[in-house]
Amino acid sequence: MREGSMARLTPEIKAFLEEQLRPAQRMKFCLYLATVDEQGVPNVVPVGSGQVLDEQTILLADNFMGKTRHNLERNPRAALAVADEGALEGYQLKGHAELVGSGPLLERVRQHMEEACRRFGISPPIVPRAAVVFRVEEVYALRPGPEAGKRVL
Repeated sequence: MREGSMARLTPEIKAFLEEQLRPAQRMKFCLYLATVDEQGVPNVVPVGSGQVLDEQTILLADNFMGKTRHNLERNPRAALAVADEGALEGYQLKGHAELVGSGPLLERVRQHMEEACRRFGISPPIVPRAAVVFRVEEVYALRPGPEAGKRVL
C-alpha cells in the first residue's frame, strides 16, 4: 500500500478492536501508541481510552501525552498495538495520527473520558487536552505462530 492510502478494517478486525476498546469493568491497558522523535528515537505509551470511529479511523484521547504529543506535532507517522493478552491475539495498526484541539471529536473524547472516570471512581475527572485521530493504513497480526507479524491489510 502506498504511503497515505487508507486501509479498510474488515468486520472481524473492527469487531475485535471494538471489543478490546470497550470500557471494561476494571481499568486495563490493551492499547499502545508508538511514535518517533526527530532523531528516530521510538516512544511507546499505554493509552487508556480509544474508540473505533469507522473502518479507517480510531479515536484516542490525549490525556497526559508529553513526548508523544511532541513527536506527533513533528511527525504524524504512528503505530497502534491492540491486544487481548489472555487470548494471545491482537493487531498492530500503522498510519498517521492528527491532534485535534477543538470541535466535536474533542468533545466526544472528553465525554468518553468523563464517563470512564465516573465508572472507575476517578475524581476529579481527567480532561483530555486533545483528540488524536488515527487513520489506519496497514494492519499486521499480533499472535504467536506462523501468522505472527504478517500483514493482514
